[in-house]
Amino acid sequence: MFDNFIIEIFNLSFTILGQTISCSNLTKTVVHLLSLNNIQNELSSLWSLGSMVHSVILPFGYSLLTLFCMLELLQRMSDPERVTWERVAMTICKFIFIKVIMTNSYKFATMILQITQDIYHSVWVKIGSSGATPDLGQIMAEICSGSMAAQLGYFALTIIIWVIYLGTVVGVVTIVFTRIFKMVIYSSTCAIPLAMATNEATSQGAKRFFMSLASLGLEATVIMISTKIYSLMLSGLSDSAQGINVVLAVIIINALYLGLMNFGNSIARELTGA
Repeated sequence: MFDNFIIEIFNLSFTILGQTISCSNLTKTVVHLLSLNNIQNELSSLWSLGSMVHSVILPFGYSLLTLFCMLELLQRMSDPERVTWERVAMTICKFIFIKVIMTNSYKFATMILQITQDIYHSVWVKIGSSGATPDLGQIMAEICSGSMAAQLGYFALTIIIWVIYLGTVVGVVTIVFTRIFKMVIYSSTCAIPLAMATNEATSQGAKRFFMSLASLGLEATVIMISTKIYSLMLSGLSDSAQGINVVLAVIIINALYLGLMNFGNSIARELTGA
């Protein structure tokens, strides 16, 4: 009686920044948005925005680099007995080298992300595609059978499951897009940490910044593994669970998936020491 309605609400889709988010195949959508190449190609306007912000911040990075260079030269000059032309020349060469990297710092940040993306692709090849998400709408429609009272009861439970599943979709999409936004922000502002890396007092902060950038790249691998686990758990629903068991299983599986996604960033930061 409620079959078509149930299938329809579980097959909803919406669009964010030109990307179609399909509730009926959540795992495929998530994995697609983890690829750096897909982000750069299909969200090119967002990636270009990061490049424009980088061009605005870059002069401030140069100013900070010049300040640190002057401070270091003054510190060396404060001890005339230890000042040599070799040390002065090495100091100047160091800052010139950092300036060259800063000029291409947006590409430098992208290179760090690309290295972590290679890890992602290696794991992807090893464990295989997450595949399509089992059709929860069809599964839930099948359990709404029996007497009128039973159908009404299962329909009420199905609506509760739909609300929980929709919450999972919103939570997962938020985590995935937040990671993308962080990647753009980190990449566009990395000129300042590069300048900070030349000063002993601020170098640790710069190191943590780039370790955090690397953790954003590694987070894709953690999310992909979590999505694969989620897909495997859902695949067993239609074979091993019936009736009320499906309801309980879906609640637990979605809670586990959202929990794994929330811990993805923490795990990645621990792996990089950020």
